[in-house]
Amino acid sequence: MPAEIELKLFFPLQVRSDIITHFSRLEAAISQEPIHLANAYFDTPQLDLRALDMGLRIRSGINVNEQTIKTSGKVVGGIHSRPEYNVDISGNFPELALFPPHIWPSSESAASLQSQLYCLFNTDFERRCWHIQLGESLVEVALDLGSISSDNAKGEAAMSSVSEPICELEFELLSGKPAALLTLAQDLAAKVPVAIARASKAQRGYRIAGLGALPKLKAIADISELSQGSGALAVLEYGLDAWPLLLENLAVLTPLMNGANLSAIIDAWSQLISVLELLQGAVVTISSKIEPEKLAAVNLEFTKVKDCLSQVIELLNTLANASEAPNAWPQITSEQRPEQTQELLQFNWLEQLKQLQHNLVMGQLQLNLLGLLLAGSGKE
Repeated sequence: MPAEIELKLFFPLQVRSDIITHFSRLEAAISQEPIHLANAYFDTPQLDLRALDMGLRIRSGINVNEQTIKTSGKVVGGIHSRPEYNVDISGNFPELALFPPHIWPSSESAASLQSQLYCLFNTDFERRCWHIQLGESLVEVALDLGSISSDNAKGEAAMSSVSEPICELEFELLSGKPAALLTLAQDLAAKVPVAIARASKAQRGYRIAGLGALPKLKAIADISELSQGSGALAVLEYGLDAWPLLLENLAVLTPLMNGANLSAIIDAWSQLISVLELLQGAVVTISSKIEPEKLAAVNLEFTKVKDCLSQVIELLNTLANASEAPNAWPQITSEQRPEQTQELLQFNWLEQLKQLQHNLVMGQLQLNLLGLLLAGSGKE
């Protein structure tokens, strides 16, 4: 089974009509009829499928339902690649025995898992699609709008919001080269704000159901020592994974900001700024291999994104200078630093996040960096 290869982007709801207009006007685009997709995701109480890095869903259709399992894959700079198996079924509950037996780690797995399955969460959205021929490549662009929800939320999620909006684009490579995904995404990013998406609908669903924590960023120090050749590409790959992760975490944490999660918000912002510095350093390292015009554009985009973050950078630098620990972001608690805590709580973090999410340049920079990564690794 060939792996599904796609690029996912988030976008603000306000630009939905602009995106539809953009793709509908492309000469090479063939518009498909909008469809409503209702999906139920399943696992065992012990989350055995998740432990195997598998995602299992049933998608309801008009005359037939489709069960899908996605097996272990990878994400490189925002390009998702994952094997996927689909089987038509008549019911609304998965039949694991219908999938190829080789995907399971042992012959007993499918039978033992089958008896424990239950529905964890649902996605419900409208999908508009375009098939676009770009040279020798064929790409399906899907615009999804709807929600992810759970009626079986566990832990803290059971006492808080158990629904999140779906507002995303998927560029799936049907045939040809992955560079076609990037070309179409960059063309769109020149007109509307977008951001590379790291989390899949399934990953978000597990978190909403209270069955998965926010992903953590691995230590920057582990990667910052890499500087030359493939090391710079490793930094680009790391940064293009970390940047979306941090933005997605902030999108969850910031609307619920209080004294309890303030440190997590501060930490995410400071890590985001550090990641931007790392990415810019990687570009400097490989600058001799980048066309001058492209290099100038990327450097200008870095400047504009940092300008958008100037208030956050200034505040964090002020706090760092006031910290007893040199060259470190201070650990803020209301008991230890009441004045600083009050200042941080009064700062409009949500507005800063929205400014970044609606910044046209952010998506352009992310996609340009992805282009450098693909070119450097020979995956165009």
